[in-house]
Amino acid sequence: MPFASTYNHIKTIESWKINMNDQPQTPPTFPEENLEDVTLDIVRDYLLKTYKLDPDKLDILMAGACSGIQKAMSEANRQLDLGNRVLMGNAVHSMKGALLNMGLNGWANFARLIEASAKKNEDLDYQPLLQKLAKGLNNLLEAEMKTEER
Repeated sequence: MPFASTYNHIKTIESWKINMNDQPQTPPTFPEENLEDVTLDIVRDYLLKTYKLDPDKLDILMAGACSGIQKAMSEANRQLDLGNRVLMGNAVHSMKGALLNMGLNGWANFARLIEASAKKNEDLDYQPLLQKLAKGLNNLLEAEMKTEER
């Protein structure tokens, strides 16, 4: 990963300034601002600029990333249905990492807030939060991309 990209990820994570073990004084707020429009073209352009891959390799990377987000969202919903907030938070953690790698920092922050609350087992209505995340990431969740190598 290029240095600039790694540096930006570190700065994004540092800016969150949250200790997963701290109990919040007030219920968490989930920001509406800074939630990027998510299209495959935006993600593709970001990955091309950041990782300098040829188009064939980029297709494989995008297919894997989209598949990972799809699986993590499915697992988050499954764990929520089972009432296991902590494992739901683990699934959202996986999405957060993929979103950071795709340059979708606003959505990664949204996922981070869900993860932090879930891992603390906070009594929140997580279903609308996961639905908002799914709606925002719909283009990635609905993507059917080729995964075979050429």
